[in-house]
Amino acid sequence: MSLSCTVLGMEFQNPVLLAAGTCGFGRELREVLDLEALGGIVTKSVTLEPRAGNPAPRVAEIPGAMLNSVGLANPGVDAVARDHLPWLRDHVRRPRPNVGGIPFSLDHGALAQVVSAVRPRTARPLVVKLAPNAPDLAATAEVAVGAGADALTVVNTLPGLALDPGSGVPRLGAGAGGLSGPPLKAVGVAAVRRIRDRVDVPVVGVGGILTAEDAREYLLAGASLVQIGTGSFAAPRVGERVIRGLERERRSHA
Repeated sequence: MSLSCTVLGMEFQNPVLLAAGTCGFGRELREVLDLEALGGIVTKSVTLEPRAGNPAPRVAEIPGAMLNSVGLANPGVDAVARDHLPWLRDHVRRPRPNVGGIPFSLDHGALAQVVSAVRPRTARPLVVKLAPNAPDLAATAEVAVGAGADALTVVNTLPGLALDPGSGVPRLGAGAGGLSGPPLKAVGVAAVRRIRDRVDVPVVGVGGILTAEDAREYLLAGASLVQIGTGSFAAPRVGERVIRGLERERRSHA
């Protein structure tokens, strides 16, 4: 049986996407995995002007998880439109651009202002990504939807810090970073459930997905789609493996 699903009026051949910041603009992974097997990809963040990003090191592995502080390094929107979007259009079944900016999702006023400003500027679906450390995530979701969000993505990374045990120097060049990986799964699943109980828009679940069982938890919590992020660094073909696992589950229950 097919895993295809329709979300925001778009047909996805399966609900498994690669998360922002882990697959570049897609082209970087074309020799590593079958992009056409995926439900889609989320490009890395794009800002108006080019950004060099944070000082190295930008990624640190810690027990069972990862810290990163890339700093939204990207070539800027003009270069992305010129050099990357044409390739994405021709080679990826369902790309989903990701636009970065300041972390406004923790401030309800700023969140409403940003979303309501973006809403009239595009007829495309507007998906807002929320941070897991919001004091009241469900209320934050209501603000985003009220301002014009068509769907929500949860969760982003959690703030974290790792120090060298000898010197006490931060292991990331920028100091603190964002925690991702398996520990984030329970946070993400809970966030999806809380938000689906409060607002009636599609929710994309992301955080700690390594297996088909992980993805199924998000779907059972109410997610319409899932994204795989940190798992791709450990096993670049993990997305394909999750899809095959979901297909086996679907056949066994047919």
